[in-house]
Amino acid sequence: MSGQWLTVPEAVAHCAERGLNRNIKTVRRWAQRSHAKPENAEVLVHEQDTENGFRYVIDRESLDRKIAQELEFEAQRARANRSAPGPTDPGVSGHEPTEDVAETQDRTDEDTPAPARTEPDTPVRKLEVASLGDDFLKDQIAQKDRQIDELNDQLRRKDEHVSAMLERDKETNILINGLQEALTQSLGIESPTRMQLRARQTTRGEGDNAASDDDRNAV
Repeated sequence: MSGQWLTVPEAVAHCAERGLNRNIKTVRRWAQRSHAKPENAEVLVHEQDTENGFRYVIDRESLDRKIAQELEFEAQRARANRSAPGPTDPGVSGHEPTEDVAETQDRTDEDTPAPARTEPDTPVRKLEVASLGDDFLKDQIAQKDRQIDELNDQLRRKDEHVSAMLERDKETNILINGLQEALTQSLGIESPTRMQLRARQTTRGEGDNAASDDDRNAV
């Protein structure tokens, strides 16, 4: 046994220790139904990833409760069999089996030990999902849609944050330029902006004068 969580084969062995004869197919069906519809779970179960896919592991306490329910059912069935009238000829009575009898027959067939299996108890995930029905697939799609919406919302908030940072940087540059202009005026010196502008004008003027000299020399 592996602590409070049992694999399907361990759960079968645990049932046998408690006096309940159930095969691997039956216990796995408990796990499948409980995982697909947790609101009506027969046992507490979750999936455990493995190298070949995943496997079910079942909580021991919830399994003990399930075993107690199954043993009580078998006790009721035994009491009903003892109190039932003797067997009659089915060809004479003409009555069909009742619903309780049919359910008892299903459980008997279900609990018949299955032939020994050599493959590991690790079914491929895609095959397992296909057996859970449309409700499970719809739940998975809805969950993915919610995740996509959350990611889109996160991207939108990040874009807004970046835009706000760029706007603050622009305002900071304007304030710094204004402070430089005010400081240079108060000190009686030219600001870097005006110095660059005057240098460009001087360079442009020298170029125009050189062009004029070239024209006169050509003449």
